[in-house]
Amino acid sequence: MKICYDNNKIKKMFENGDKLTKRFGQDISDLIFLRVQYLRNADNLDVVSSDRPYRRHKLAGNYKNHFAVDVTRGLRIIFRPVDKEEIELKKIKEIYIVSIEDYHD
Repeated sequence: MKICYDNNKIKKMFENGDKLTKRFGQDISDLIFLRVQYLRNADNLDVVSSDRPYRRHKLAGNYKNHFAVDVTRGLRIIFRPVDKEEIELKKIKEIYIVSIEDYHD
């Protein structure tokens, strides 16, 4: 899939591994990098596993029409399809990463 970033702050954090490591620590930033590589290597969102450790899942509430994959027990990479109207997972081939957070807090 093609990975885009919702804003420059997120883009800069992903383009500069030091910023990612400073915010999350080395172990977590390594997991984030692996998750993003996994998403990038997927042909479409349908092939992204809904089982652990990735656990692709659709969100609701403030993140309606967004998806997430697990990084740690609470931390998620939150993203949305570039085409906001597309709901068929096999057709989602380009995403915007919106946030990395624990939205359970």
